[in-house]
Amino acid sequence: MDRNPHSRRRKKLRERLVNARRDLGLSQTELAKKLGIRQTLVSDIETGVRQLDVIEFLDYCAALKVSALKLLREAED
Repeated sequence: MDRNPHSRRRKKLRERLVNARRDLGLSQTELAKKLGIRQTLVSDIETGVRQLDVIEFLDYCAALKVSALKLLREAED
């Protein structure tokens, strides 16, 4: 079990992003097209291989039609 609080919050945030994508009925490929990136990059983000910078996070949230602030607040808890 990972005891690093940063890792737990990152995982929680990734889970929220994956759930938002699935709630929209989007595949990773469809989201990648909306973002103008490769599907493999979406996979890397969702599995934690790659992290989003702040601007990428905002774009990601916009593509998923979710509030970036709401997701960040949820990750704080």
